Amino acid sequence: MVLFQGVTDDMKTAASDVLVALARSHFHFVMSELQRHLKAMGKVPEEFVLLTLGKLSRSYGTAPLASRFGSGSAVVGSRDPPPS
Repeated sequence: MVLFQGVTDDMKTAASDVLVALARSHFHFVMSELQRHLKAMGKVPEEFVLLTLGKLSRSYGTAPLASRFGSGSAVVGSRDPPPS
């Protein structure tokens, strides 16, 4: 992806961490944008996108999805977000 040319791994990691922090209050916006990058036809997703998705799942589990569908207490493996 041309967008990431010349960007260091440290900058990508910092951007990933910022997206995970933003997801605390804007989960659906962050997830929507990451999914858009995953759906790029005929392209392998950037490593940064996959790493960010992994961080999101580790940090928030299924809690945001559970609240979206109204079954928060019945979801196995859901966790509270990490303390700020």
